[in-house]
Amino acid sequence: MILPGQYHSKLIRRVIMPGFEVAITERERGSSVPMHMHALPMIGTILGGKLSFPRPDGTIMRPLPGAWYYTAANVPEEHIVCPTSIRALGIVFNPESLNLTNLPVVSTYVDSPYTSNIARHIEEELDRSDKDSRLVLYGLCVQIIGELLRSGKPLEEISLPKWLEEARVIVHQRFFEPISLQQVANEVGIHRGHLSKEFQRKFDISFSEYLLNLRLVSAHERVIQSADKFGTIASETGFADHSHFSRQFQRKFGCTPTEARLQPVPLKEN
Repeated sequence: MILPGQYHSKLIRRVIMPGFEVAITERERGSSVPMHMHALPMIGTILGGKLSFPRPDGTIMRPLPGAWYYTAANVPEEHIVCPTSIRALGIVFNPESLNLTNLPVVSTYVDSPYTSNIARHIEEELDRSDKDSRLVLYGLCVQIIGELLRSGKPLEEISLPKWLEEARVIVHQRFFEPISLQQVANEVGIHRGHLSKEFQRKFDISFSEYLLNLRLVSAHERVIQSADKFGTIASETGFADHSHFSRQFQRKFGCTPTEARLQPVPLKEN
């Protein structure tokens, strides 16, 4: 049984707040963690590297980059690190102190450009030490739990063929390039039509919309957090030109990039 404050991995950074314990940990290449259970529920995401979870039915689940995973308390779990070292972000939380009574009793996951963006913000806040960082961090933790409760899917649904997992990784790593469905299909050795069909079936969104969402989430963050010119942001997040970027930005967020910069608001999933 793993209690709050106990880790099988190297602890890099930790913050303890009322109801939450947030930590970044690292594991060496080829290392493993024996079967264990957590005394409190936790959620986590992989920041870098690859990790496999053997499931009770004998299958192996490989976490998607950017996805968040929820593990209920007292549920047996085993981790085996794949060929690379990994860096993970974990949040242990106390349901009673947060007045949560509707938590899933099985493991679930949530995956979208929006939730991936939350992971990046939490990592940034862990490195900050200003007077407001704890409050922002607390809000982000509550936010990701809310997304898991609202949009979480059973972990069994995440089983992906290797080629589809590789395709998704390519999109996440190179969304700022002029990448196409045909190009990704060629790289993973799958017919373009089959990739398109399976991408839609597994992720409930088309390849093109998924790619567009990644670009828009990244661009939105640049718009409200930097003074970069909009043309520069557009070209560096994968848009063909400024006008196309502006049209898509307004369609998704309901405001122009100029309006978003003048009155920045937290990103919401559409």
